[in-house]
Amino acid sequence: SLEDQLGRDMVQELVGEYRSSATDLARRIEAASASGDLKELGDAAHTLKSSSGSLGLKLLYRQASTVEESARLGRAEAADEADGLTALLADGLARLEARYSVVAGA
Repeated sequence: SLEDQLGRDMVQELVGEYRSSATDLARRIEAASASGDLKELGDAAHTLKSSSGSLGLKLLYRQASTVEESARLGRAEAADEADGLTALLADGLARLEARYSVVAGA
């Protein structure tokens, strides 16, 4: 596990940093979806995919990957596919914070 490899303190720090960056990425994804900016949508989804995968958030990783690919191919449905990312992110953050006892805002 990540905790075995890096230690609990480091993982807690990573989760805290992830919370901040992923929340910003979610805002970028929402704005790009609303404006139809597929390049920005693809870029933000790519970054969210990578960081989520690193922390083992497989469902979020897969959905972000789908959004990224659709956006890169110029498919308008990428915005619709991005709708589920916010809920998956909230769920993933809750699971990470519960597992690693990270206090929100810390």
